[in-house]
Amino acid sequence: MPNRSFEILLLTLALAIGSTSHAETAFYRGMIGEGIGLTVTAGTAAEDSGAVRYDASGSHDLSLQITSKPQGGFEWKETLYARDGDAKHTGTFTGSLSADGKQARGNWRTPDGKKSLPFVLERVATLPEIRSPDVDVSVRYPQFDDPHFGKLNARLAGEARQHLRADTEWVLGVRKEVQAVRTPPATAEDLARISRGRSCDIEFARPELVSLLCSEYEYAGGAHPNTEFSTQNYAIAPDGAARPIALWDILQQKPGAVDQVSKGLIDDLRRQRASFVRDGSIKDFRKELTQGQFPFVVVPAGLAFEFAPYAVGPYSDGGFRVVLPNRQLAPLFRRDGPLAERAASR
Repeated sequence: MPNRSFEILLLTLALAIGSTSHAETAFYRGMIGEGIGLTVTAGTAAEDSGAVRYDASGSHDLSLQITSKPQGGFEWKETLYARDGDAKHTGTFTGSLSADGKQARGNWRTPDGKKSLPFVLERVATLPEIRSPDVDVSVRYPQFDDPHFGKLNARLAGEARQHLRADTEWVLGVRKEVQAVRTPPATAEDLARISRGRSCDIEFARPELVSLLCSEYEYAGGAHPNTEFSTQNYAIAPDGAARPIALWDILQQKPGAVDQVSKGLIDDLRRQRASFVRDGSIKDFRKELTQGQFPFVVVPAGLAFEFAPYAVGPYSDGGFRVVLPNRQLAPLFRRDGPLAERAASR
C-alpha cells in the first residue's frame, strides 16, 4: 500500500507546479448617470457571464450575458431571473474597456431603447482562478488593485492555495470510496464528475472594510450537487492589516437586538415564501445569531444574510438572500464599529 505521507507530498508538488491560474474576471465599481451606484463582476472571454448589483437594493439577482467585441468593446445584457425560472431583460450595457482593462465606459439603455444613460466603471480587483491539473477542483478569489490591500491579497492567495489542496484531497478520497462500494463499478466518466469548487466574490470594498461572499459547490456522485455559503468580513487598518470581524463587531448586541434581527430575517423569508418558515418549522434565529453562525456580508444598502439550499426550505426552494436595510439597522450599528457612519443620530 502506498505511503500516505508520500502521496500527500506528490499531491502538494503537483499543485504547486501544475495548477493553472488566470484572471479573466474583474470586479468594477461605478455609476450610471449621476446617482445610480452599482458594482459589476464580468468575465472577459468572448462569450462569458457576470453579475450586476445595484447599491439601492443589495440584491444579486441580476445576471449579465457578456459578448465581447473587437478593440475592447462589449455588450452586457442584464437579466432578472425570478425564483419561478422566468427571465426578464432589464437593460443593456454597451461600451468598451480601456487598454489596461481598468476602466469601462459607455451607455446603459432600457430594453426598449427609449432611455439611455452614460456609465463609468473603475476596476477594483481581478478574480483569478486556480485549478487542479488532475481533478475537477477550482478556487476563485479576489486580488485588489490598490496596494493598500496588499496584506489582504497575500492572505487571500494563501488561503486559496490551501483550499485547492484540501479540496483536491477530498475529491481523490471520494473517488476511492466510490470505487470501493459502487456496484457495478464506477466508470471513468462517473469519477470525473466528482468535483468541488469555491468562488469568493466581492460584496463591499472600502479602504477600511472588505466583505466577501464565498459559494462552495461539491458533487459527490449523488442525486444533485450541494452548495454552501460562507462569508469573510475584514476590518482594514491604516497600515493594511486585515482583521476578521463578526456580526456583533458591527452591531450592538444589546437587549432586543437579537430579537430584532431575527424578526427581520423571518419576515423577509416568509415574504420570499421559504417553505420551512411558512410551515412554522423555523420560527426564529435567535440561537444562531447569538452564536454568530450566520453567513452575512456588508452591502451599501445594509447587511445581507445568505441561506443555502436546505437551510430554510427543501432543495427545490434553492437559496435565499435577505437584505436588512440600513434604516432598519440604524439603531443597532455600533458607534465604535466599522459601520459607525450608518448609526442613527441621537
